[in-house]
Amino acid sequence: MKTTTIKGTIDFAIITIRDDEYRAVLQRLPTAEFFDAERRYSLSQVTLPSGETRSVVVVRTSEQGEGEAQNAARDLIEDLDPDWLVLTGIAGAVPSMDFTLGDVVLANRLYDFTIEARREDLPPEYSIAGGPMHKATENLLTVLSAHELHGDFDGWNHADRITMAQPPVSPKEKDFYGDEKWMAKIEESLSYYLSSYRRKLGMKE
Repeated sequence: MKTTTIKGTIDFAIITIRDDEYRAVLQRLPTAEFFDAERRYSLSQVTLPSGETRSVVVVRTSEQGEGEAQNAARDLIEDLDPDWLVLTGIAGAVPSMDFTLGDVVLANRLYDFTIEARREDLPPEYSIAGGPMHKATENLLTVLSAHELHGDFDGWNHADRITMAQPPVSPKEKDFYGDEKWMAKIEESLSYYLSSYRRKLGMKE
């Protein structure tokens, strides 16, 4: 298939980075067809409860890093001009009571850490840039709660839909690092959400 025949008709373009992330997305969105332009794309169709269909393209970057992710986004826009660009993958974060392993986190702001200064014997300094997401993304994120209350997301996180249980967590002492305050914060956040970790500590369910 030539991209000229579908350019401007793609609803969602998903960018992945790691191979396990790429495979996980393709398991949910099986490839109906491959096609080549600046990159090789996997095309699939998703049928909504209403009966409507949405076209989804998946692509994987060749390496990690902001530069390659930006190149992939540029190629997608030039090749296909999709309505939405979605960067998806495993997220790293600091310990928090607001989220835990297995949660889906949606970003409403993008931070750019590419401008960096390094001085001998001093920690790196960053000129943090970036900004809010596109207005359409902001509008969608602000009304997610309304859609949830309306029942639009019913069952999306059930075991039969996710097809994978929350991973058990049983870390060893050597897996932790940092000062006592930091380690206490990690333990607090893990024990708050994860029953497997509470059991490890001998805490009640």
